[in-house]
Amino acid sequence: MDGHSSSHIAPPPLYSEDPQSNQSDSTLLDDQPLILITPSEGKATFQSGFLGAEGDVSSFEGEVHIKSVSMEKWQSVTITYRSEEHVGLNKVELGFSKHVLYSQGQSPSSSTGPDTSTLPGVLPFSIPLTPDTPQCLHTSTSGITHVLTATLESSTLPSTSKSIEIHARRYTTITSPYLPVAPRRISLDAPTPTTVEIPRTVFRSGEPIPLYWDIPPPDRAVMQRGVRLRNLRAELVRLIRVDTGDDDDDDAESLASEDETGWAPAEPDMNLFNSPPPTAGFEKGSSMQADQQSASSSLPSGGPMHPAIITRSGAPARLHPTKHVQVRLVLQGLSHDPHADIQRQENTHEVCASISQTTLMHDVSFHVIPPSILLDRRPGTNDQSTYSSYDHSSRNTSG
Repeated sequence: MDGHSSSHIAPPPLYSEDPQSNQSDSTLLDDQPLILITPSEGKATFQSGFLGAEGDVSSFEGEVHIKSVSMEKWQSVTITYRSEEHVGLNKVELGFSKHVLYSQGQSPSSSTGPDTSTLPGVLPFSIPLTPDTPQCLHTSTSGITHVLTATLESSTLPSTSKSIEIHARRYTTITSPYLPVAPRRISLDAPTPTTVEIPRTVFRSGEPIPLYWDIPPPDRAVMQRGVRLRNLRAELVRLIRVDTGDDDDDDAESLASEDETGWAPAEPDMNLFNSPPPTAGFEKGSSMQADQQSASSSLPSGGPMHPAIITRSGAPARLHPTKHVQVRLVLQGLSHDPHADIQRQENTHEVCASISQTTLMHDVSFHVIPPSILLDRRPGTNDQSTYSSYDHSSRNTSG
């Protein structure tokens, strides 16, 4: 390209600013309020009271903070509480309430009351809860949620709102007596007599769960077969059963799928265990006392299930030809500070699913699995067998 042709290149176009457009965008940005929903001053959680405790009145209490350059244009502020249980697209409303926090035309309660012509920056609220309000729950496909929504309305501006999910926690009665002692004993006859005992089947959340193993000296035939005890273990497992409402749901089988002896299959379905290692499998033993079959029959049935190992305990052990093997294992439950800020905890789903609970679409239960590892050293074999059984343990939060 020569200098003659380059001199005839047209200059770039000039664009003039539209003052009306800038003013409209600025006004829209300035009129957009900032809404914050927080617990009451000095508190870390929204929940007030011990929900579920006898004679206690619980509520969600907090404050709605509003910042806007056009406070006088907002004519009313409401807060709604909605509790829902859902599985997939199916939803059930468990509770709903709506409260007016501010109305521009509302007269002050007294001559010395605050002026209601201008929206105050902080609006306190208190929403009572019914005694049967469930503890929230969160799975990958379902949940129980509690949501607060603050809404600002104006005749000249579009309505705006802010929602926040909050977490409810249930408690037992503070003055309730100690839980009754109701031992449950599980016995195995083969390959060698074994007894596991748990002092009771109801524990408060965070309470340690002791298990007592007793293995008498094996008989001569067992020793000659080369059966060796390797270790004793115990696992606390949480099962969340989801009711999809489909009676023909073949995708989710019971965790136990017990045979006539009440034991689980030899090969566990590892598709049910995404997080626990293979040691979480529930494998087949040889026999089970008839009076203990109710333990496995108490497992929830029907619908998809979300199992998770909460805690483990174990100890190495060896059979003795003349002495009993007596081992005490303790499962340390998850302990949650009632005054902790659930909203800020990373493992919120673990905190919420910390008690036994049955609702319309969910069943949360806890089970103690006491497996023992025995090595069968018969000639020509090198087998390792896991013998285990179920012991249903319901857990409640302590007051």
